[in-house]
Amino acid sequence: MKQESAILSVLKYFDNFQYPPTLREIWLFSPTLCNKKRCQLILNKLIKEKRVKRIMINKESRYSLRDISKRNLTLRFKLTKKKLKKIEKYSSILKLFPQIKFLGISGSLSVLARNKDDDIDVFIITSRNRLWFGRFIATILAITIGLKRERGLQKAPDKLCLNLFFDSKDLTIPESKRNIYIAHELLQLKPIITKSNAYSQLLEANAWVSKLLPNTKGIFQKNLINTNIDITTHTNFIGDIIEKILKKIQLFIINRHKTTELITNTQLWFFPQDFEKIIMKKLKKGRV
Repeated sequence: MKQESAILSVLKYFDNFQYPPTLREIWLFSPTLCNKKRCQLILNKLIKEKRVKRIMINKESRYSLRDISKRNLTLRFKLTKKKLKKIEKYSSILKLFPQIKFLGISGSLSVLARNKDDDIDVFIITSRNRLWFGRFIATILAITIGLKRERGLQKAPDKLCLNLFFDSKDLTIPESKRNIYIAHELLQLKPIITKSNAYSQLLEANAWVSKLLPNTKGIFQKNLINTNIDITTHTNFIGDIIEKILKKIQLFIINRHKTTELITNTQLWFFPQDFEKIIMKKLKKGRV
């Protein structure tokens, strides 16, 4: 793929989220190997040809295939920052629990591009062998402070959508999920809680991303070098019994309403409206 086509493909992708990426983001998510200087030269050419728009936000250049209101975009960025503040109480309490190793914000909120009616997508990594215990704590806490999104709601502004739970002993994305959409989600994660190098371990376990996005290779190499593997394993008898009980209870509830969820012994994927399928379908049709 030529670099110009690669850059246009990145802009088309972000267009689905009405988000104009920066030069760094365009370079990072390019499907071909290139350097930032070369990317900038190509962008300048495309702007001159009026095929790409340049938008200045807070003295930073952003790029888009279409006209995007600078005022609306600035308001969206401010709104997103307010949304992030609303989960400060939640995260400050959640990090006190040893079962929780990582909490990250995913989706468009992670790139400061949320709308007022959007919920907050959350990704959590639990300690080893405490997947269901961790999910129970995260869910009960969200309910207690009034942030849990209720099942079936089409719009749940500022509520938490607890989408992903990984046991820290298995942080590798399944092969069936290794696509450009998940690669974007992984790299765009905004860490809120990180213990025991959980985020670095997550990146290390998913170096496959650099095969799709070659300019990210350095990121994965850096984390490979700096990661200290957390081998802490909860094996106390009472904790193991609680984990088994909570697993049975939660599986019973989940199975009563099961739709498109992906559930394994170490990973839980909950997506009421699976945007991944929508994007991948567009990609296959060449519309992204």
